[in-house]
Amino acid sequence: MQKLLEEVKEVASMLWEKGWAESNASNFSIRLDDNTWVPKKAEPISFSIDLQGIAGKTFLVSSSGSQMRKIKQNPVPYLCLVRIDEEGRSALFRPLLQGSGARPTSELPTHLMAHDALIRSQPGQRAVLHAHATEAITASYCEEFCQQERVGPILWALHTEAYLAFPGGVGLVDFVLPGSLELGERTAELLHEHQLVFWRYHGCLATGASLEEAFDKMDVFNKMTKVYLAARSLDGPSFIPDDDVRRIVEHFERFFAPAGA
Repeated sequence: MQKLLEEVKEVASMLWEKGWAESNASNFSIRLDDNTWVPKKAEPISFSIDLQGIAGKTFLVSSSGSQMRKIKQNPVPYLCLVRIDEEGRSALFRPLLQGSGARPTSELPTHLMAHDALIRSQPGQRAVLHAHATEAITASYCEEFCQQERVGPILWALHTEAYLAFPGGVGLVDFVLPGSLELGERTAELLHEHQLVFWRYHGCLATGASLEEAFDKMDVFNKMTKVYLAARSLDGPSFIPDDDVRRIVEHFERFFAPAGA
């Protein structure tokens, strides 16, 4: 656990320094080893979603109202353990630090639905991170960028290594109310194929084998949107030509080919 807490501190520090975690913005969850158990002194959580994929699993979750500028100094008072019951219909939680009063983030349903989708289709993805990545939010106002069938190809045509970072593109959720079940459902659906989902006017949700890896994906995506916005300010982006994009894709596809192929 200590190593994980150090990683949480590092990522919280980077989120704060990036300006992606103003006030109490940003939250995260990490699926723990199966032998991690929530003690008997725990409070129940009820919800109207089916989480059979993560039944019996335990998660380390940031708390509601927590601030990354405080988590980067000492995360323990701002974290909770959440355990899903064996039927995937309810959960228990307790603060990591007893007596701290910490309760799970208000985005908990979205996090749990995301983990349920990931364990079914991308089980190596154990961490889920949401933040208000600045340039990504700004790109929300560019209609060209906010089309599911266009956002991936635009990324690939912006930077020679964008395909390596996002070979399947990224998921896109148009405006949905923050914290709503609809946001969680639409995000979970996209996570069967993607490892980053762009929430229009809101921010991003990224996944990773670790919290740091999830941060890295969001950082790369935000860098691409920053390049896109800068190019637009120079009388519109002149994208990498289609023939060169195809060459880039063919070059990097070998990294994703099955072993022995």
